[in-house]
Amino acid sequence: ESGGEKYILNIMTVPLIADDIRDHIKRLEQYAIRRNIETALETSLKAIRVDRAIDTSELAESCSKAIMDASCGIFGADTFSNPTDCVISTIERIVCGDLHGVPTGFLGLDAQIGGIQKGDLVIIAGGSSSGKSILASNIAVNMMDETKQAVLFYSMEMTKQQVTQRILSAQSSVEINKLRMGTYKPDEWARFQHIADLWKTRPFYIDAKGGQTVESVASKTRRKFRELGGLSCIVVDYIQLMRAEKSVGRTQDIDHITRSLKTLALELDVPVIALSQYKRTGTAKPTVSDLRESGSIEQDANIIIMINHEDAYSELIVGKQREGERNISSRIVLNGAMGRFENPTSTWG
Repeated sequence: ESGGEKYILNIMTVPLIADDIRDHIKRLEQYAIRRNIETALETSLKAIRVDRAIDTSELAESCSKAIMDASCGIFGADTFSNPTDCVISTIERIVCGDLHGVPTGFLGLDAQIGGIQKGDLVIIAGGSSSGKSILASNIAVNMMDETKQAVLFYSMEMTKQQVTQRILSAQSSVEINKLRMGTYKPDEWARFQHIADLWKTRPFYIDAKGGQTVESVASKTRRKFRELGGLSCIVVDYIQLMRAEKSVGRTQDIDHITRSLKTLALELDVPVIALSQYKRTGTAKPTVSDLRESGSIEQDANIIIMINHEDAYSELIVGKQREGERNISSRIVLNGAMGRFENPTSTWG
């Protein structure tokens, strides 16, 4: 009725269409994406109007994910790669050194894990006041400097001022207690101010809100990832202070949280560094079984790093890594006064 076989055959012989076929396909795909987004918006609007009991944060996450899925394109469903592409990309990564990951800044640890890879879920575990937050912030700052990309730091037990003060103290080599008590010397204050001025331009974003849900963290991370065009890493401080949107028991909640963090790391191809407490039994060195709610954490993590303090020294124990040796350790020095860990032979300032 629209022209029949003769008309279709005539279209196929028009040189303009043949020459411009790729652009034509792109336009068709864009129209399809627009329709997909329109459908996602209509579905979300219907959910808003019909289900009055749905939680607003869950609704926002659902709408955000629906739009993101719709915008991926109609040709995004086939995610399989053929062997040739896999081999070539693997060789390119080896030659370019990408398999080494981003250095943490701690020489012994980097020699054991080869840096932190994109898409990894890295667990930093330790007891109360063992320096989990300090180690995570030290690693995050180094990764930011290495990649020149932003860090998202979710703090659920410290304010943004406390996190910033620790970082500035570590960077300027001015003791935290001196800053708190106002007993710093003029040259120390000058050094601190200089670092503070430089830090104003650094892409280190802190979200300090207690008891966040993993859904809200994922939603905010996706939004910031699109806004900034990429991230060097995401830090969550810490797992046991997070909530699940629909709680069904603490063990199941932790399962959901760790699985969601791992999914987020893979989705954005960005490492997630999540902190966790462990429960010590006796005087033996910690193992992954000491982690609270350890089952899901051990299962989902790519790397588990445990902080252990002995009388004479401190160490980082690699309790798990998917692509390397387990239960190995390296020495490290905790400089609590300045809010940082140091390599044993490191000199600062």
